[in-house]
Amino acid sequence: ILKEYLDLELKLLFSTQEEIAMLIQKNKQEINEANKEFETLKFNLQNTQTHFQEYLKSTKNTLTQKLNEAQNILIQRIFEDILYDYQKHSSPSKERIERILTQGLEDFLIDILRTYRQNLAQKISQLQNTLLPTLKMPQMQLHKSTITKTKIQILNHLNSLSLHSYKNQENKLKEDLQQAFQNGFANFENTIYHQSQEIASAFLNDLKTSFEEMMQQSSQNLETKKQILQKSLDKSNSTQKQQKESQIMHSISSLKEIQILLQELQEYATRNNDA
Repeated sequence: ILKEYLDLELKLLFSTQEEIAMLIQKNKQEINEANKEFETLKFNLQNTQTHFQEYLKSTKNTLTQKLNEAQNILIQRIFEDILYDYQKHSSPSKERIERILTQGLEDFLIDILRTYRQNLAQKISQLQNTLLPTLKMPQMQLHKSTITKTKIQILNHLNSLSLHSYKNQENKLKEDLQQAFQNGFANFENTIYHQSQEIASAFLNDLKTSFEEMMQQSSQNLETKKQILQKSLDKSNSTQKQQKESQIMHSISSLKEIQILLQELQEYATRNNDA
């Protein structure tokens, strides 16, 4: 950007008043167009925020449906296992129930979690590429530890039940099993949805900040050009213009030397890191 400013000053040194006036008019048009673009960006950002929240609500409904399906299957598996023990006139095996629960949660919840995370990442990537491709993707902090917490909560509830006492009370057994799973799965769902809200909030905040920084930089760039153009209207004599030209050329030369030095330092650092 600094090189761009210097080139503009150099160009203006020996431009006619008419040429400068045309450049000033062009700068005004660029400022007006930039302001319109900023308003469009703000509008798109607001729409994105609304759209993203609606998307999260729709995915929560899908998540609820998938969890209910998984819950019903696991309840039925444990229910049938307990009935099998009753038929053998033995007490339900808590160890076997835990194995069924553990395997079932790994089969269903990990798959549900993976799908949910992939869909969320895909949606963020879609919005990111549409609005600001250079924005860094947020981390998907949806941990499998949530599944372990769900298992512990369900097991604690099951262990509090006297499973051997439900013989000939199948409806009551089914109700209590549903209650045990309902609490555990509800917390799982709330945790995942809360984490996705945090991810969405972080992404939208980063998006807003990036937009604001981009707009601020663009406005500052146009304002600086405007000031340079206004100063160029000052009628300087030939000697002053030549002195100014010499100063600008020196600045451009110094800037090139700095760029070369920075490039050499970067190459040197890269070689050392590779080594």
